[in-house]
Amino acid sequence: MKKNAAILIAVAAMLAIIASVSMNRIAVAQGPGEQSGIWVTGEGTISVPPDIALLDFSVEAEAPTVSKASRKASAAMDAIIDALNARGVKDEDIQATGYDIYPPAYDSIEDAVGFRGGSGYGVSRSATVKLRDLDTVYDVIDDVIAAGGDGVWIGGITYTLEDSDSKRAELLAMAFEDAKARAEYLAKQSNVKVGKLI
Repeated sequence: MKKNAAILIAVAAMLAIIASVSMNRIAVAQGPGEQSGIWVTGEGTISVPPDIALLDFSVEAEAPTVSKASRKASAAMDAIIDALNARGVKDEDIQATGYDIYPPAYDSIEDAVGFRGGSGYGVSRSATVKLRDLDTVYDVIDDVIAAGGDGVWIGGITYTLEDSDSKRAELLAMAFEDAKARAEYLAKQSNVKVGKLI
């Protein structure tokens, strides 16, 4: 699978720059807290390729009792985890996200109308797996379905960055320069000089 998807990361910075002429400060615009000056917001945005994929899936099982349905769902989940481990996915990259119990289903429309309960309970277990090799995402899905059987549901795939904070310094610098340029433009249009940053 080609890594052609890009993720946009943006950081905004709000700066207040006092506009001044000679020794006298002139209020160009009112900002938060009734402070005078030029208040601007700058933004930094970069586009980067994702380095991980988050696969959400669940497995469902039905049985006459909750305990039996739970054991069936747990067995299916264990089989899926074994398949993921066999492909090199570590246990710390597999996160359980939910456990649900469904009441008995109605056996027929007639039972539903007459409020007569059906037989059996349903149990659903869900999890998210972090995939670091983006070229194997669909192969992993095949493995999950094969291991879990007919009760497997694929919730979706999210492509993202594992460590978006690594770009934070770069984004803040971009946001600052953008805000500074906006302030200088507004000061020039107002025929004042940019003073100190507050």
